[in-house]
Amino acid sequence: MNIIFLDFDGVVVTHRTQYLDLDPVCMTPLQRIVNTTRASIVISSSWRAGRELQEFQTSLERFGLGRSVIGMTPLTNGMSRGREIQLWLQQHPEVDSFVILDDDADMDNLIDRLVQTEIETGLTEQDADRAIELLTA
Repeated sequence: MNIIFLDFDGVVVTHRTQYLDLDPVCMTPLQRIVNTTRASIVISSSWRAGRELQEFQTSLERFGLGRSVIGMTPLTNGMSRGREIQLWLQQHPEVDSFVILDDDADMDNLIDRLVQTEIETGLTEQDADRAIELLTA
């Protein structure tokens, strides 16, 4: 099983949508990653606080990705994003490969699985190429 750990702000939510909604320009590369690698999506964004999984599935369904969203990393107090991802991975040994799409680099020892985006532009086609490379290597 391939997994994409997905942050929102600076990845699929950008200044083009005033950081309020999914940016269609960034969703195209995400669709390509999912379609090429058959990866599932786990939400690692701070947007998961106070939200249910179904809200993300509904939101991403506009782009044909709702069924790809399978979970969220645990919310912790003061742990790095990388540590939260590690906790999720420990509970899911069926994961074969994963990539982290995030604009921050707080990934601890998972930094080599990070495709770091620029906050202003979000996910690009070049980022998608790198993510696909990591997931299929």
